Amino acid sequence: MRYLQAGFPPLFKKDTFQSHWQLTQRCNFHCPYCVNREQRRDGIHMPREIMHRALNMIAGLSRPAYRFSLSGGEVTLYPHLEEMLSAIEGQFPAGTVVNMLTNGSSSARRMRALLMAAPALQVRFIITIHFGQTRLPQLIKKLLSFSPEERKNSFHLKLVVPPPPRVARTGVPEAA
Repeated sequence: MRYLQAGFPPLFKKDTFQSHWQLTQRCNFHCPYCVNREQRRDGIHMPREIMHRALNMIAGLSRPAYRFSLSGGEVTLYPHLEEMLSAIEGQFPAGTVVNMLTNGSSSARRMRALLMAAPALQVRFIITIHFGQTRLPQLIKKLLSFSPEERKNSFHLKLVVPPPPRVARTGVPEAA
């Protein structure tokens, strides 16, 4: 029997510690296929004390490189997000990667503030385009307000295609 490492091989060579955080259940979209439909409006979020305790514990591992993936719900609705970015910047090596999985609904001003909250980090927005929810013209206009270099380094787009509506035996789509 052989064991294989799964993932992105260059990260193994750097001894990178990767962690994924679900910071909030709140979301401002209403996707019919969402698994957290019931929690998205008034959803709970990670208390700041737990966030700081977890960051301290991870920093104590003293690895040469770290990567954080932050998500929700909608990650930009997490009330302690700027504080978390500053804490990561203060406790982890320069160049630490922080990917924020977002629906892209935040304003350009908010996104720019998050990019500037911790300049020593590599902060990236991974924007999920949800058909039926994402307003593409506004998203494109927002992205164009950033320089080509900022767009190249700080924004990635991901497409979510919802499942087709279920069709009853009559051939008519069922109501959601």
